[in-house]
Amino acid sequence: MGATPTKDGESVLSGRATSRRLRSRWPERNSPLFFHEKRLRPGSGGAGRFRGGLGQDIRFECESDAPILASFMAERTKLEAPGFAGGGDGGLGDVQINGVSIDNRRQHVLKRGDVVLVRTPGGGGYGPAAQRDPAMTERDRALSATSRHPETFTRGGVHEALYSWQDSPDRLPGGVGRAGRRRRR
Repeated sequence: MGATPTKDGESVLSGRATSRRLRSRWPERNSPLFFHEKRLRPGSGGAGRFRGGLGQDIRFECESDAPILASFMAERTKLEAPGFAGGGDGGLGDVQINGVSIDNRRQHVLKRGDVVLVRTPGGGGYGPAAQRDPAMTERDRALSATSRHPETFTRGGVHEALYSWQDSPDRLPGGVGRAGRRRRR
């Protein structure tokens, strides 16, 4: 969500819905998907006196022996969420299959081993960034909230300060899905 005239935007919110609270256990238990990572997206919130909320990266792999038809209801993949009163625009969203950006308005067939990356957009900032409280700017740096270059994906490489879900992948042994099942190969 975008920032307001009095506070930073909420991270990982899409309108009135929230994907931040959906844990990976449910989809892993009920579908042939293996979730590698779910984390906040550093640098996706627009700069400003009050920073826009951060989007998130969700990376999962298809483990189905049969093809799966997938639709992705993604927004803000062409136009950024605008900043207001001199605030910066939020980062764009994106959907990739095997590292290639796709047309999120079409259906796609996922095969075993295909890796999907869903990058939700960030919110717009409010007010000029030069007016941001220096303590908040330092907090952003400490949390890596301002970097537009997030770290490489690894199952255990989640930035702990930005990752608040109880089922953090770095707490799980390698090769075990969040539902506690062994990864199928």
